[in-house]
Amino acid sequence: MVLNNTKTTVKQLVCELNNYVSYFKLRMQKPFLSFDFLRQSSFQLGAKYPHTLYLIGGTQLGNIKENQMTLLKIDNYKDKENIFQDPLVETITWKHPGSCNKIRSMPQNPNVISSWSDLGTVYIWNCKFHFKALNQLPLKKEFRSKILYKFEGHKKEGYAMDWHPKKTGILLTGDCYKNIYLWHPKENNWLVEAIPFKGHTNSVEDIKWSPNEKNVFASCSADKSIRIWDIRSKKRKSCLSVRAHNQDVNVVSWNAINDCLMVSGSDDCSFKVWDIRKFDRINPRPIAHFTWCEGAITSIEFHPFQSSTLIVGQENNQVTFWDISLEKEEKIFGNSKSEDVRIPPQLLFIHQVICLYNPFYIE
Repeated sequence: MVLNNTKTTVKQLVCELNNYVSYFKLRMQKPFLSFDFLRQSSFQLGAKYPHTLYLIGGTQLGNIKENQMTLLKIDNYKDKENIFQDPLVETITWKHPGSCNKIRSMPQNPNVISSWSDLGTVYIWNCKFHFKALNQLPLKKEFRSKILYKFEGHKKEGYAMDWHPKKTGILLTGDCYKNIYLWHPKENNWLVEAIPFKGHTNSVEDIKWSPNEKNVFASCSADKSIRIWDIRSKKRKSCLSVRAHNQDVNVVSWNAINDCLMVSGSDDCSFKVWDIRKFDRINPRPIAHFTWCEGAITSIEFHPFQSSTLIVGQENNQVTFWDISLEKEEKIFGNSKSEDVRIPPQLLFIHQVICLYNPFYIE
């Protein structure tokens, strides 16, 4: 991407499609507040295109009776001349009680889906027959789906939710009332512990299990903090904590290679990289603090196989790729001081999402 003018008045982004291995757009009829990829055992890392992808999404509509979950199958294919064509998209929908705040697929069994409703209830669904139907013709467009389990013990709605990456069926859910509940699988059911994890003083915004420590998870909150927990603690109190930002902390992500490292993103339009071993010090400071972004950070994730690489989603419709191992000298673009654009060298790539109300555009 080529940026013109100053950082605060950028008016043009030039898109270079040769930077993309695969590129296509999906426009849904109803807005999704949350979606997730369903990881298939047949998918091989590094496999050549075309790929077949499965996604699950939940809608956010004012009329609660119109909300739904949608399972999508996306076939990205090449024609006889080896040229990529528009993807083939098949969908199946079923009703969801209330707006879907967050949706997640179980890593060990992608047929099992958890969803957070704005009605204050967490649902577990089985999509086994939906998967089967997507690969059969003729295709039914709408299904009735049976709820496997629902939990109504949260005092308010919530947005935080994470399946355990290694232990099948274990789930964490956090709510806007500042409580976090631990779920255990029990045959075709779940047992939710009666005593929640308490420590945050405001809404729990995100939860992430440690990639390597099976009993440890992290949470972040609108109280501006990050907390580290051990589920073996009978007191249900956090082991470590840090005041991470000056505004709400929206998202956190563990580093899968070095699980002492964590990244957090905030409403203050910045993200920080932390060494959690320093959380117990007086006034702990982050390893790195990036303030280049112009929108609140709404999603963030470390690369699963490259410890210094991460991806950041922002409210200004940008997705940015970063390598935090690079030197700190800024790159400067522009022909005059008034047009200078200072780009951190750690910023590798910008993907700009087109929005009708966004001042940016792509040519």
